[in-house]
Amino acid sequence: MNIFEKMLRTRKLLLLGEINSSIVETLISLIETMKLDGVTEAKLMINCRGGSVESALHLYAAIVESEIDFTGEVVANCKSSAVTVLQACKTRVALLDSSFLIHNTRRRFDEFLDISSPVEFYIEKLKKSYADGYDMNMRNQKALSARIKMKKLYEDFLVSGDNFSSEIALRMGLIDKIVH
Repeated sequence: MNIFEKMLRTRKLLLLGEINSSIVETLISLIETMKLDGVTEAKLMINCRGGSVESALHLYAAIVESEIDFTGEVVANCKSSAVTVLQACKTRVALLDSSFLIHNTRRRFDEFLDISSPVEFYIEKLKKSYADGYDMNMRNQKALSARIKMKKLYEDFLVSGDNFSSEIALRMGLIDKIVH
């Protein structure tokens, strides 16, 4: 049995290393197979330092549109664009010693893109990523807006690009609980 067959059998997908188009295409293929098999619950195990924002948004959309109730479990690192993928999961947990990173993009968003909040930026980015055949719908917009509260996160918690703990991720609303 290869790793992909094992992921399908156990309903545990692995997001490890760096997010790129190749990894995301594989994970989306596995999600589509699980959906066809009638899977209603699955886990996404995350130990990821981030990577391509566009690829992360494609994976985010695939998770949300699959209607599979994913539990995202951070087992070590959830950084940069991996935080976006985590937010697609219905339930989000992390081990106590996990580390998170959200880039402080306040200046970039407010000054250079003239967009009032990062939430709107991500919604626009997601809409553009749907050009390859996906339809943007209100469910995705609401899920994205509700889960990625970037502006408030920056104002309340973050200093420029610092790593932070599971406890802070819990207080920020990025995860639902800490598991041991």
